Parts: sequence; structure tokens; C-alpha cells
Amino acid sequence: MKKLSYEKWESKFYDVPFIKPNFDLLESMGVDTYMINCSQETSDGRTKFVRVFHFGGWYEILENGNHYLLLGSNDWMSKEEEVIKTMKKELFDWAIDMGVIDIEEVDKKELTSFGVIEK
Repeated sequence: MKKLSYEKWESKFYDVPFIKPNFDLLESMGVDTYMINCSQETSDGRTKFVRVFHFGGWYEILENGNHYLLLGSNDWMSKEEEVIKTMKKELFDWAIDMGVIDIEEVDKKELTSFGVIEK
């Protein structure tokens, strides 16, 4: 069985602008646009991009430069590289634990700007 490394997971992502015309695309990539949309009028700032990882998982990048991740009852928000690195490691571990990443299917799917397609 192949083992997906954190480095490979981290290196393949798309920053999709969080705008209404992209909501269907984001939903096809597994992003909960409703949840993100509900948080747009908070003091934390609005979402500029959603960083969607090719092999599973996503988080928000806000207009003020903060990166934001909510996993269960835990959340992280920061512009600091060390915190962002911790955030991404948590997301990678979550994706593996939850079976979001199907190790057997890693090389059979390609994420494009139009969503997921089978190779």
C-alpha cells in the first residue's frame, strides 16, 4: 500500500477565490461554502481564498492574511508560519484519520480547476 507523505500532500493545492460564482466548484471539492458564508460578517475578516488540498482537506485564507482552520471543536487562526505549519499538520492527520484521503486512489484522480476528474 502507498503511503502519502505530508510533504506530497502539502505541495499540491489550489487557492480558489471565495466568490459566489465559485461556490459550486468549491462544493465539488468538498468545501462547506454555507459554513464559510455564515462567518463572513465577523470581526475576524472575510474569506479571500479557500486553500483546497489535492489529496483532501481545506482551510480559509482571509483578506487580512490570516489562515483559518476549524476542525471539530478546535480552531486555529494566524499569519505566523509556525502556527500555519501546525495547522496544516493537524489537517493532514485529520484527513488521514477520517479516510478523506484514499491512499489507494491517490494517483487515480486529478484535481483541476474544474473539480475532481478520474484519470
